[in-house]
Amino acid sequence: MHTTIPSSPRQKHRALFRIACGLLASLLLTACPPPQPPGTLEHQASVSGSVATIALQPDEKILVGGEFPSIAMRSVFNVARLVGVEAESDALFQVGAGAGGYPNTVFAIAVQRDGKILIGGNFGHIAGIPRPYFGRLNANGSPDTAFNSSLPPFASTVTAIAIQTDGKILVALVTGAPVRLHTNGSLDPTFTSAVSNAGCTAVQQDGKILVGGDFSTSGAATRHNIARLEADGSLDATFDAGLDGTPNERVDCIAFTKGGEILIGGSFHTVGGQPQQAFARLTPTGALLASAFSQTFDPNPSISDIAVQSDGKIIIGGKFSILNTDRSNVVRLHPDGSRDLAFVAPASLPPIGAVALAKNGEVLAGKRDFAFSSALSGLGWLSNEPASYILTSPASSQAELLASGGAPFFTEVHFEFSSDNST
Repeated sequence: MHTTIPSSPRQKHRALFRIACGLLASLLLTACPPPQPPGTLEHQASVSGSVATIALQPDEKILVGGEFPSIAMRSVFNVARLVGVEAESDALFQVGAGAGGYPNTVFAIAVQRDGKILIGGNFGHIAGIPRPYFGRLNANGSPDTAFNSSLPPFASTVTAIAIQTDGKILVALVTGAPVRLHTNGSLDPTFTSAVSNAGCTAVQQDGKILVGGDFSTSGAATRHNIARLEADGSLDATFDAGLDGTPNERVDCIAFTKGGEILIGGSFHTVGGQPQQAFARLTPTGALLASAFSQTFDPNPSISDIAVQSDGKIIIGGKFSILNTDRSNVVRLHPDGSRDLAFVAPASLPPIGAVALAKNGEVLAGKRDFAFSSALSGLGWLSNEPASYILTSPASSQAELLASGGAPFFTEVHFEFSSDNST
């Protein structure tokens, strides 16, 4: 391209401005291609095994747990950290011999406010240090040797971890009742529960605790596969979802909407006496809410994980196919539970073990089986509506964060206050 610059200073400045704007527009068009339709597989990281859990750090790094000897072409055992959308393994995250070697599985990861990382699974050691089923890592991945949890003698595989607002740690176990630990790992004797064989747990904003899994009683009361506990572990008698307790049916994941609804996923077929496959929306007391989507599964679906966006839309992942379509294993739902047809994930995705929302709104999905898949080699990033965040201060003593689009739904936000304007 040939451009003649005028001799007049004013015309010259205008011409140079037009050229600069044209070059900037050209660069922007080159560097920022049009966004892909929601659900498009943008990029991925290879995992030589299965993904069971995904957790996001505040710095947007991604923690991955499962059963694998390597991820993103780097030798790691069952727990790893990836650096953002580059899908590269974080070489600064060093867990030595990993969590229990191979084959073992990390089923649960939770990040504490101080940046330390709790992991649970069926492993016996972390980096060669005995830590049966549960342990804590420093921010760089090294074992926190000052933390030695006091799980009860009957404890076995840890299936879920939830952190309360006071920092105490809820731990769900395959055998025996869930337990609660103090921040130093010691057992909290004020918490006692009669639920056993729990596979997932989640804490409500009012401090009550939901527990899902494969069980039929909670003490003297009958509760099939999901129960709600008071803060001390006793049964909350006001909540009963009415699952029918059919053998081999279970609740595997729990999430909340900002409207107070409870979302559950698993391998059940009946809720509250009504046919309801794999996914359900419940009121705060456990009553079933209508959901058009769950009636469109092919037989025997299972939901492994749920992620809720700030706009109320719901991502579900698992092993399922949708009747009379080629869609399977990852879909997005509207807040009422109906399928969002604008989100179209690749038809050939393998069964999904975990989903999460990145800060920019992208959907993270990890395959749950060992079988090779040409569509997803391990952990994938699916396009989504961009996330947006607006931080305002309505008053000198108030701060508000408004998240929208594909942003993850926050149940808790922490603000840091500086009295001397320092960073």
